[in-house]
Amino acid sequence: MKKIVLLFCTLICTNVLMAQLCFTIGGITYERIDLNKVEVYHYTGSDSVLVIPDTVTNQNVNYTVTEIGDWAFRNCSGLTSVTIPNSVTSIGDNAFCFCTSLTSITIPNSVTSIGNSVFYGCSSLTSITFLNSITSIGNATFAGCTGLTSFTIPNSVTYIEAGAFKNCSGLTSVTIPNSVTSIENNAFYGCTSLTSVTIPNSVTSIGINAFYDVKHIIYNGTFSFRRPWGALSINGFVEDGFVYNDSTKTSLWIYIGTDTNVTIPNSVTSIGNNAFVNCSSLDSIIIPNSVTSIGNNAFKNCSSLDSIIIPNSVSSIGNNAFDNCINLRNIISLANIPPSLGSNCFSNIPNDATVKVLCAKSHLYTSSSWNNYFSNIVEMCEGVDTTIYAAICQGETYTENGFNTSVAGG
Repeated sequence: MKKIVLLFCTLICTNVLMAQLCFTIGGITYERIDLNKVEVYHYTGSDSVLVIPDTVTNQNVNYTVTEIGDWAFRNCSGLTSVTIPNSVTSIGDNAFCFCTSLTSITIPNSVTSIGNSVFYGCSSLTSITFLNSITSIGNATFAGCTGLTSFTIPNSVTYIEAGAFKNCSGLTSVTIPNSVTSIENNAFYGCTSLTSVTIPNSVTSIGINAFYDVKHIIYNGTFSFRRPWGALSINGFVEDGFVYNDSTKTSLWIYIGTDTNVTIPNSVTSIGNNAFVNCSSLDSIIIPNSVTSIGNNAFKNCSSLDSIIIPNSVSSIGNNAFDNCINLRNIISLANIPPSLGSNCFSNIPNDATVKVLCAKSHLYTSSSWNNYFSNIVEMCEGVDTTIYAAICQGETYTENGFNTSVAGG
C-alpha cells in the first residue's frame, strides 16, 4: 500500500514539475532552461507574421527568452516573417527548416551561435540580415534556399561550414570577407546562378567541391588542378561577360554575362567545356567562323535556345554539347564535312528538330553520327532565302545555286 501511495505522489510531482518546465503563450511553447530563462521549444500558432517576445510571464514569474531550440519552427509553412528579440543568444539546429513561406528574417547582434540546417529548405527566403556577432555559418544552414539571390557574409565569420549554401540555385552574388579562413566541402555546391566569386587571400583551406558548378572564381592562393573545387573556371581574363584563358581571348572558358542574345567575338577559336551550361535565358547565340571546336556541355540546359548556326570552321562538337536544349528545333550546319559529335551531343531536344546543310552534302550527314539524332536532314539549295543566313553568320555570303560559302569578312 505504501508503494502505491509513493508512486501516486511521484506521478503528481512529475506532472507539476513538467507544468512548471513547459508552458504555452500565444502559440509558442517555452521550456525553462534556467531559473529565469526559457527557450522557444515549439510553435503551434497560426500567425504568418510572428514577433518573438524578449520576456514572458508564467505563474507570476518573469522569464527572459534566450534561445530558439532545435526544430522549434520546423515545417511552419504559413510563417512569412519572424522577428527575433535581442535577448536571444543562440538558434538551434533545424530551427526554421522547411518554413517554405518564410521570406525575411533578421538575426540580431545578440545571437552568437547558429546551429546546423537552421533555414534548410526555406525556398521563399529572399532577405536575411546578419549582424557581426556569429563566427561561423553552420552545416547546410541555407541549403536549398532557392529564393535567395544575394548574401553578404558578416565580417565576424571565420568558417563557412559544409553545404552552408548548397543548391541555392537562385544565388547570383555572394561577398566573402577577409575574416574567413576556411570554406568547407560543398559550401556553395550547385549554386548554378553564381557567376563570379572572389575568394579573399585570408582563406587558406577550401574543401572538396566547395564551388561545384559555380561559373568563375577569383583566388590568388595555391591550387594545383585546372578545375579547383568544382568551379567551371578560375582566374581567367574577363571582358564583356566572357571569361577567357588569357588576354589573347582565343579560348572561351565560360560566359558569366546576362545578355539573352550573345555574339561570340571573332578572336575565339574554341568554346570550352560548360561555357554556356545552364544559361536557361539564352535566346540566341552567334558563333563566328573562327571557332573550330565546341566543348563538352557547352550549351547544355539552354532551354530557351531555339536555333543554332554552326559555321563551316567547326570540326568537332563535344559530349552533351546541346543536351536538354528542349526548344532547339532549327540547326544549320555550314560545314562541308560533318563535324564529329560526342556522346549525347543532341540528346533531349525536340523530335521534330531539323538540320539544314549545304546543297549536295546531306548524304555526308545521313551517313554520319548526325543521323543518330536527326531524322530530318535537308539541303539548302535554290529558292531558299539566303539573307537570314548571311546576316546571322557574320561575314558569310552565299550563292543561290548550291549555297557555296565565301568569307566576306570576320
